[in-house]
Amino acid sequence: MEALRTYFSDALYDQNLEDAIMDSLLDNAAFKDLPSEVPGYYACMFLNYYYQLSSYYSSDLDTIAQAQGYTDANAMLGASDTVITHLAKQDLLYQAIAESQGIEPTQEQLDEVYNGTAVPTMDKE
Repeated sequence: MEALRTYFSDALYDQNLEDAIMDSLLDNAAFKDLPSEVPGYYACMFLNYYYQLSSYYSSDLDTIAQAQGYTDANAMLGASDTVITHLAKQDLLYQAIAESQGIEPTQEQLDEVYNGTAVPTMDKE
């Protein structure tokens, strides 16, 4: 039981650290206009999630949105603009850092992530 508690404590610490670093980077980054493809990608993912949810419950997007207090799916998507923009900026920041450090994933690494077989690692000293 102690090993499990330690595992989750370490995972929470790592996540909080990553979030704090990203927040600091975002606060100090200067973004020009976001390419529409990046937030558009997240908007599609968002709508796809709720579309699958509505299909599972034999419903539609507007009904799911109304169950959450929105007038329709467009209002629900509009309320998510801030989150979608934040995720888009995070992606662009990760890309800028990777490019500045000469980090380029191999096709094998991309395939592992796509297929869900990638194992996340963190180097600890």
